[in-house]
Amino acid sequence: MEGPTPSSAIFYGSLAVHLVCFNVAHVSFLEEQISVRIIIALMGLFTAIITTGIGRVQSSVKSQIAYAQQRKLD
Repeated sequence: MEGPTPSSAIFYGSLAVHLVCFNVAHVSFLEEQISVRIIIALMGLFTAIITTGIGRVQSSVKSQIAYAQQRKLD
């Protein structure tokens, strides 16, 4: 599979950053509620546990690295 060109990689990377900022700005009022913070923390913990398990049973090195990178981002 071919990789993206440098210009499209930069474009999509910056697009993702801007979309996250846009979404955070629109839901920032939810951070004030402790129940929402607990739900977000539990979702992050659940995702970390699942990706750790999947990453440990992958037979491909590429897949293991991909799941390891995903855990770092969460």
